[in-house]
Amino acid sequence: MIENLNVFQLLELLSKKSKEEIEWALVSLMISNKIDFVNVNNSYVQFLEQMDEDNSNKQDEANASIMGVLIHLRNKKKFSEAEDRAIQRCLYILNKSNSFNMQILNKDLHYIGDEKAKEFSWYEKNKKINYSN
Repeated sequence: MIENLNVFQLLELLSKKSKEEIEWALVSLMISNKIDFVNVNNSYVQFLEQMDEDNSNKQDEANASIMGVLIHLRNKKKFSEAEDRAIQRCLYILNKSNSFNMQILNKDLHYIGDEKAKEFSWYEKNKKINYSN
């Protein structure tokens, strides 16, 4: 019965086992020279590098989108408190990205500076909470 399963079906069955059993199965395959740890490790590193590049590309796209919205808003004269906090958070993100020349946009949208804007950043708040635990 198992002989009739393809590799992905076998992996699905194996993935239902405990972490320890899976690790021992991999060690057994290495000992019997069925897989090479260095090749597996290199493949995993390549996968992680591709994921990092993909995340970086997503971040660049998000920053460009934020920039587009802020450029559209820069001529608006008055913002609500919630809008202003959101704008300050966006400016903080873009200033930290070092991807754009922010001088004009910072001036037009009255950027309050990194330290004050950092207080509005959800990422920074969560980071502070996670590091304090």
